[in-house]
Amino acid sequence: MAQKIYDEIMAKAEAKTDQIVQFTQQLVRTKSVNSVHLEKDVADILIPKLKELGFELQVYEFEAGRPCIIATIKGNHPGPRLMCYSHMDTVSEWDASLWSADPFGGEIIDGKIYGRGTCDHKSEIVSLMVAFEILKEMGTDFKGELVFIFDSDEERGGIKGMQELIKRDLVKADLGLYACTTQISDESRANFPTTDEVNIIRAAAGIVTYKFTVPGTKTHPRYLMNMESSMTPGEHAMALLTKLHHLAENVSQHFDERTGSAKLWINSINTISKEESARPGAMGVCEVTVSRRVTPSEDLDQAEQAILNVVAETENEKGIEIGKELIRKRPSTLVPLDSRIIEEVIKAAEIVDGRKPKPTGVPALTGNGWFVNEAQIPTVMFGYGYNDYHHAIDEHIAITDLVKNTQAYAIIIKNILS
Repeated sequence: MAQKIYDEIMAKAEAKTDQIVQFTQQLVRTKSVNSVHLEKDVADILIPKLKELGFELQVYEFEAGRPCIIATIKGNHPGPRLMCYSHMDTVSEWDASLWSADPFGGEIIDGKIYGRGTCDHKSEIVSLMVAFEILKEMGTDFKGELVFIFDSDEERGGIKGMQELIKRDLVKADLGLYACTTQISDESRANFPTTDEVNIIRAAAGIVTYKFTVPGTKTHPRYLMNMESSMTPGEHAMALLTKLHHLAENVSQHFDERTGSAKLWINSINTISKEESARPGAMGVCEVTVSRRVTPSEDLDQAEQAILNVVAETENEKGIEIGKELIRKRPSTLVPLDSRIIEEVIKAAEIVDGRKPKPTGVPALTGNGWFVNEAQIPTVMFGYGYNDYHHAIDEHIAITDLVKNTQAYAIIIKNILS
């Protein structure tokens, strides 16, 4: 009986290929580059379609013209609340002259749709919506609740999107699916050593970033050559950088099978001459920005403290006070292997593609961290199509992958909510 239902889902998605392609093209052609265009134009396309499918909508704007859509449909029986997420904004096309096609044209070349949002993440919105449409046409008897969240400002870290939704306790579910292309090509796998070609992203590294403002020793410049205790901001910064380099060597020895090696690196070094630098004793400052990748098996606070200990050592040795500004601190992400959402994604992928995706992680921050850490929703990222093309020139997705995503998402929703 179950196989018959899966076969029907597969066949219906194949039959809707033209609809899926045209809907994706429509969204790609509707520009929503973060901080350049408003996501409202995309939302204006989605909202009537969601209403037609029977969803109850809540639309929030935390910045004018930048809506966040929470679409909910309730089943006929008690059951779990499943959240499916994707976002409406994109990054810039960078340099359109380098593209093989119009970055906002949705052109089809060799069976692939090109343009911003094709794999990050407008096509996934299409696949989710058509997946539900298929289940509705089949007369699926739902239990629990299905929630679609399509937000704005994801590409800027969700400042006027997901961060605000979570702050207001508007994101609630028992389990979550972040619809996102998670295939990694052979060429890119060297940068993602824990991945296979087809993946379920259940883990991600955390990060802590600091900007340190390093002063020099206050004295008149003409005395510097004759005073061993006098040092420029650059010389003090070099002392700090040497210690950070030693710390980085130790940090890199830590390997996590889900996200790869921990890492500490220098983002930038800038020398700033202040207005008072012409006065006796003033020498400007040197700014050093440092980031630390933290794996799920490490403690974020301890990783942060190790950096601050190195700074304190430099302060004590040089007799200076270094300014400390915390730029970003985000915990790592980890969804347990026995989580039901992982089980259902594996089952759906094997039905659709015949391959078992690898539940693994990546050495970077990922969007599902907001759901896992702040909203306490076990959420994984999954979708066909190559993650390599996120933010890239010639971003594209194969039409066959659009159809497979629609099939997989429909099976996941069906198995959890019916």
